[in-house]
Amino acid sequence: MTPVDQTRFSENGDRGDCQSACIASLLNMDMKDVPYFYEKNDAVYFFRAMNRFLALHGLIHLETSPVNFHQAHFKEAASCYHMIYGESPRGVRHAVVALNGEIVHDPHPSRAGLDLEKADQWTFGWLVKGNS
Repeated sequence: MTPVDQTRFSENGDRGDCQSACIASLLNMDMKDVPYFYEKNDAVYFFRAMNRFLALHGLIHLETSPVNFHQAHFKEAASCYHMIYGESPRGVRHAVVALNGEIVHDPHPSRAGLDLEKADQWTFGWLVKGNS
């Protein structure tokens, strides 16, 4: 995992590119090599665009609820990088990189991470090897 910072920000009235930065980080890629998935303001388009890109790398994105993955589960598993999604302290939906359930890289320059008081609402994002 090579930390990569986002280049677009929700604070500017745009949708940020934190998801692209997290994927670039997890795949050890430059930000310029990962597309901006929110070209349309549409969640279905966003996930389709992201999975089309990931498929080029033999991967798919899987998102799970916090009910399925509590901190104790990570201690029993092998080390694994993944993403966590939740509300940032800036009040916008945000993605960060984590290792075994602990945030290790926030692609936003503030490095503020996610709102810890809303951790029960976080979801986990995994890059999973797809069929080749």
